[in-house]
Amino acid sequence: MIVYVESNFLLEIVLGQEQATSAEALLDLAEHRGIDLVLPSFAFAEPFATVTQRERTRRKLGLDISGILRDLKRSAPYYSEAAIVESAIAGLASIAGREYAKLNDTSQRLLAAAQLRDIDSNIFAQALAYQTRFGLSPQDSIVYAVVVSDLQRRLPDPKCFITKNSRDFDDPDIVTELQRYNCRLFFSFEDGLRFCTP
Repeated sequence: MIVYVESNFLLEIVLGQEQATSAEALLDLAEHRGIDLVLPSFAFAEPFATVTQRERTRRKLGLDISGILRDLKRSAPYYSEAAIVESAIAGLASIAGREYAKLNDTSQRLLAAAQLRDIDSNIFAQALAYQTRFGLSPQDSIVYAVVVSDLQRRLPDPKCFITKNSRDFDDPDIVTELQRYNCRLFFSFEDGLRFCTP
């Protein structure tokens, strides 16, 4: 079974989101060679940018609140509330380190278990066509073009593409094109996991 995923697969695990358990189970299946996990290499970098942006946003929030806290701590009636907020800011700061550690660990596991697919000039040209044909964003069109290019080289065994991005990929024409290559489209890792482990 060949399973295509994109950046939201890695982010789901790293950020511990609602479908992290199913995504983690898919990664475990790939590690034990129960499935062939395929990821466009283009999508591998996005989670690093996302985690970095989240850390910057929290750091900025912490700096903004620090000025307010200085004022509150000078007022005796608000000192205990200021201490609670100060503790929360310290907690926010520690999250970044844990997220980066989880991202690095999960990335190493993914690189060892999955197959990364690169972009070339033909795939990029197809991605540009997909932007017009399906109205996909540049990033989504590249991911989709990489998936379709890889599908074209595969035997007609069952495959699936799992993405949480239903807003962009939930298009009957995309579903039809994927079906031509015996590939199902799922918008949840739970559904994809059920498909891979009947």
